[in-house]
Amino acid sequence: MILTRCAACAKPLSHDAPRCDRCHTRYCDQSCQAAAGHRKTCDEIARGGGAEPFYAGAKASEAADVAVAACAAGVPVDATCARCKWPSTEGFVRGCACGGSEGLAHLSCLVREARESVENYEETRRGRGFQKWHTCFRCGHPFHGPVRLALAWTCWKTYLGRPEDDRYRLQAIGLVGNALFACSDDGREQALLVQESYLASIRRLKPDDEEAMVDALSHLGCCLDDLGRHDEALVLKREVHARRVERCGATHEESIRAATKVWGALHKLRRVASATRFLRAQLPFAKRSLVRDHPLALEIGDRLVDALLSGEASRDDLLEAEAILEHTFETRRRVPRPGGY
Repeated sequence: MILTRCAACAKPLSHDAPRCDRCHTRYCDQSCQAAAGHRKTCDEIARGGGAEPFYAGAKASEAADVAVAACAAGVPVDATCARCKWPSTEGFVRGCACGGSEGLAHLSCLVREARESVENYEETRRGRGFQKWHTCFRCGHPFHGPVRLALAWTCWKTYLGRPEDDRYRLQAIGLVGNALFACSDDGREQALLVQESYLASIRRLKPDDEEAMVDALSHLGCCLDDLGRHDEALVLKREVHARRVERCGATHEESIRAATKVWGALHKLRRVASATRFLRAQLPFAKRSLVRDHPLALEIGDRLVDALLSGEASRDDLLEAEAILEHTFETRRRVPRPGGY
């Protein structure tokens, strides 16, 4: 679910919190329900299918209008949809890297393609499946801006009626959270609530789905980082790293990549000593498992040098930094540059 807070006081609620029997709006208790003037809105929300469908429908409609308005400039009078080849008063959107008239489409056509892609995959296990909700497969680029957000809300509206543990329902929650985070500076707090809901759903419903768990932890960590809540982000990034190490081993590239995220959180918190110790432990894994000139191995070396030279560096710190820099310089000097110069 996305509505994870009391409709009256905005207090966080569990997935099984009390709710109105008729419209399914959730409240802390009856006093909050009365304070919110629930009786005035209950009938309208119930006619809309309940709290979640009503809210999803309103957000999808609002996001669609914003997307069409944002893309209206420069659309020819005689434009036709690149998908259905028909003109329309519906309005066009452009949200990928397709050039010219190939980039113009009805939002409803993009939605139809995405729905059909999922249906085809469910029936045949072939095709792009859920990916068409977030990526244009004509140009290969992800949708962006208001179009991305409109597709995400429509995706949630499409699949929220499925069982709680349905894969597409869960993916739709994540899609909304990612779109809010990427497309709207004003929506970062809302993105945080959705990402928290996504992680809570994965922990409760799909605890053994390692990739879904890491995805949810990573996106929530990024959102917390962006909001300046670095301590909380560090906890999640450490969990991602621990999960990668447990599953793949400390020398696997994904584990090393996750380690750089932990260092980033420590660096933002200015925990120089902790960052230095952590990177010292990771550098041998990177050198052992990655090729000499792998960007990730060089990046860890660079970051360890930064950590060593932060604050009052000892003589040993300076010697260690010098050795790493010499290794990095020799490695980069040997790597051919584009164009051969």
